[in-house]
Amino acid sequence: MDIDFSSINMQYLIQAREIARRDASRAAVLLGADEACTSVLAGMSPEVLARLSRVHIPLVVPRQSAWWWTRLVGALTSGRPQGLECVLEQLEIVASK
Repeated sequence: MDIDFSSINMQYLIQAREIARRDASRAAVLLGADEACTSVLAGMSPEVLARLSRVHIPLVVPRQSAWWWTRLVGALTSGRPQGLECVLEQLEIVASK
């Protein structure tokens, strides 16, 4: 089954570039790359990003552990909004480190 992730990849790269432009070190943590790579990403032109987005496999890979995804799905299906808020807050804490 061929699935084309190029449009998702393009959106991801645009957002990643904007994060890198604001703070390359934070972008490195969030993107799982080193700061040298995020600094290069920050300076990429739209044309270069467009070429990179032609990759049809997903550039975005879920990075949370299985227990986090289990908690997220459980919170989404439980009908308790406070459970979802708790799981999302936990993600924000991890991302801010």
